[in-house]
Amino acid sequence: MKNFAIILVSLFFSFNVFSQARDLEDEGYKTLYVIVITKDGNVNHVVKEGAQISTKIDGRTVNGRWYFKSFLDVVSVVGKDNEVLTQIALNKQEPLKIVTPQPKSGPSIGIGVGPVSVSNFGPGFQSFNMTKYKAEIVERLETKEEKLTREYYEKKERERKEKEAAKAAKKAAKKNK
Repeated sequence: MKNFAIILVSLFFSFNVFSQARDLEDEGYKTLYVIVITKDGNVNHVVKEGAQISTKIDGRTVNGRWYFKSFLDVVSVVGKDNEVLTQIALNKQEPLKIVTPQPKSGPSIGIGVGPVSVSNFGPGFQSFNMTKYKAEIVERLETKEEKLTREYYEKKERERKEKEAAKAAKKAAKKNK
């Protein structure tokens, strides 16, 4: 009887866990890929998919946005016209130049209260010596905040396209009169 109760409780918990997993799947959360840059086992930067990346291929510099290609560290670099420029292995780049979300700060000269101040330049390219750093691609589900933001911008884009289509239809109707 005791074993039967243990089996019954474990079945209940396993069904409960699986039903919660299906709920997450049904809610429309997307899978995101991020580059985790570590040094000596400590995480230094986490860079979301679509960030700017710069690399040298055959002596010429290629700039674009990175998108997941394959695990562990292969990404595709996509240019302005959405064409794939190249595929690179992150850990084989010397150096790896990528835009990180953490802001850079440094001295700047300005007119105002003081002649020299520390300013926040925002995110910019940072170079990583890949003999000291290690890059790895990690897959995760988007957070609720990211999902709401994505849905908001998708809705705005859909409304903009509908408005443009209505405007074009109105213009075509006016032209046909």
